[in-house]
Amino acid sequence: MSDNIIYSRLMNDSIYTRSYWDYFLPLPSLFEKPRILLIGLGGGTIPFQLGKIYGTSRNVDAVEIDENMIKASKSFLKESIDANIIVGDGASYIKGKKGEYDVIIMDSFKKDNIPEQFISDEFVQNAHSALSKDGILAINYTFSIVGLAREALYRRRLKRLFNLYAIDLSPTLRNQIFIASKSMLKEEINKRIGHSFPKSKENEFIAEGYKRMKS
Repeated sequence: MSDNIIYSRLMNDSIYTRSYWDYFLPLPSLFEKPRILLIGLGGGTIPFQLGKIYGTSRNVDAVEIDENMIKASKSFLKESIDANIIVGDGASYIKGKKGEYDVIIMDSFKKDNIPEQFISDEFVQNAHSALSKDGILAINYTFSIVGLAREALYRRRLKRLFNLYAIDLSPTLRNQIFIASKSMLKEEINKRIGHSFPKSKENEFIAEGYKRMKS
């Protein structure tokens, strides 16, 4: 926790948090050899979960601007983070990249708002270019006062380049996961998740969330 905002969570008896982090986990399963970019390391929950589910079968770059957050993640996790950690601004990092990633997970916050640079047309265009032809940009979007005010604009910007879907979470979380897909429609995403994402009673709520995706 920082500035009274929770940036990471882990359960004592499960790799699943029953919160927004979990809904990023099926995305690598859509690709044979996924290349993943995480913008916003937080306490390291997402790389930790990916490592437990996929082992060494994924390639994760994690960009984090706050060196104190990187230090905090090392204290938060008892195990080392199996990711290539890059210190820098994620919006600057993806400039000029072409088709380098299959999945970009955007979980960057300043207090309870996404920093302005990640809402911009420039970021949306650069993320689109940095993704492979079937790539997906997944965004943790929070409905703070600022988030509510700029949601419609952000959706319009994403829809110019992506097939855009939203996964509703618990009303108490004030979050949605935006799934911005370069080419795949909802049906194809769910087909691939059903075929490739490891299934159990413990994580079936994740697949159900994807089935409820709405435009």
